[in-house]
Amino acid sequence: MSLKVNETFNHSFKPRVIKNSRKTILTISELTKSYNSSRNVLNKVSLEIKSGELIGIIGKSGAGKSTLLHCINGSKKTNSGSILHHQNNGSVQDITKYNSKNIRSWKRCCGTIYQDFCLVPRLDVITNVLMGRLGYESNFKTLFKIFKNKDKEKAIELLDWLKILPHALQRAENLSGGQQQRVAICRALMQEPDILLADEPVASLDPKNTHKIMDALTKVSHKGISVIVNLHSIELVKQYCTRVIGLSQGSVVFDGSPNNLTSNDLDNIYNDETTL
Repeated sequence: MSLKVNETFNHSFKPRVIKNSRKTILTISELTKSYNSSRNVLNKVSLEIKSGELIGIIGKSGAGKSTLLHCINGSKKTNSGSILHHQNNGSVQDITKYNSKNIRSWKRCCGTIYQDFCLVPRLDVITNVLMGRLGYESNFKTLFKIFKNKDKEKAIELLDWLKILPHALQRAENLSGGQQQRVAICRALMQEPDILLADEPVASLDPKNTHKIMDALTKVSHKGISVIVNLHSIELVKQYCTRVIGLSQGSVVFDGSPNNLTSNDLDNIYNDETTL
């Protein structure tokens, strides 16, 4: 693949922007998930997710944070409840009723990034980003790295937007953790998602790279994409998030502005654990 990494672009990345910056994207109602009969990992969780929000999910280990994201992106089946996706064409679909084919289509709209990046180490950066088009192209084309020119252009724009373009032709395994996470964000945005899920994306990063990733997620939310991120740091939640949801034993015990979090709220969320 030929690529001029120093090429100057006349426009920055422009993902699909939703006209109403506070349009409802997801309505989660009475969502319940258990792995055995002893207790629910998620217990009748009800939430409404709007476009452009940067939502921090907090809670101690085992509270259900990761399970909630896995249920939203369809990788885990729920026991009961619904997750309604309000589509741009006005229709509403219940993700919990999707079959495997529908789930693949849903994952075009719902991008996910993980703590361990999930890149292909031996592939170069731009090819890793282009893998975000897997849900749109045939397996044959992706196997032989056959991508449309417009997709290549978009991948370059994304890398430029998150200031990682100079590394486009390097193998992913040669990048720092923070750089790899920015590549993972670019890959997720190649899907043109309505919503971006981030499961502890900064847990393994140093403070400098942590802020770079949180800055990147803030930029994404400013483009009208809903961002839901699992975090352990209350300081990061208060600095970056527009809304915080506190989970305790699978139940929502706080849902509101980070500025409204009190010591009592944190005690309810963490059961008197140290939170800072």
